[in-house]
Amino acid sequence: MDASALVKRYAIEAGTPLLNHLFAQVNPARLLCLTLGVAEVAATLARKRNRGDITSAAYSLAMRALYSEVLRGGPVKLPADDHLILRSLPLSDRHSINATDAVVLQTALEFGSRASQQRR
Repeated sequence: MDASALVKRYAIEAGTPLLNHLFAQVNPARLLCLTLGVAEVAATLARKRNRGDITSAAYSLAMRALYSEVLRGGPVKLPADDHLILRSLPLSDRHSINATDAVVLQTALEFGSRASQQRR
């Protein structure tokens, strides 16, 4: 999941029911996100609070849930190290996506490839 998807779990937006369904029905070991994406979700929630889109109470609840569900368990958190970032560079050009989306895509491709090889 990229940050824009994951934030839907903690702030009501279009797509929130789908994320809630995923968290309820999918084994957490099959869900992936970048650790950087978790930081992006926290920053997005803070911006929503600061703009008045969510209340301070809703922000506090969302942050507690984010820490509990994601940082202390839940989805597999993967680092975005320099090597991964460099391997993702061609994807930005090939798919007209931003750098973070390219890193997320590269991560998914590599993780999927490893999982496929392990099943063989």
